[in-house]
Amino acid sequence: MTKPSNAIYKMAAGKTKRATHITTLRLQYGSLTTSLQDTLLHMIQKFAPDDNQEDDTDTHSQIRTLTQKPLDTEDDEEFTVQEVINVIQDMGNYKAPGENGIPNELWKCVGTMLPGI
Repeated sequence: MTKPSNAIYKMAAGKTKRATHITTLRLQYGSLTTSLQDTLLHMIQKFAPDDNQEDDTDTHSQIRTLTQKPLDTEDDEEFTVQEVINVIQDMGNYKAPGENGIPNELWKCVGTMLPGI
């Protein structure tokens, strides 16, 4: 007979072979998301909110200034949705997240569920 704590240990240590799926979140006022897509949309709103200049820090202001300067390359083309999807799918699993704290596995899930974002 196996101990239930063994399964918890394996999950916490990342030693299980079954992928854990984010399916629901508890929202600010206690309600829960109802679907994976609803969960992803709430996560996007939290971690990638709408751009608002009033919320800018000094770093954000500097970045905004740099991004508003036109580039000197006239032949640059916009990335296609497929190019972005390909880059997201090629991101390695189990890598440390960047400054935004979002792991690659979540980016892959969002890219699959909501490719137009």
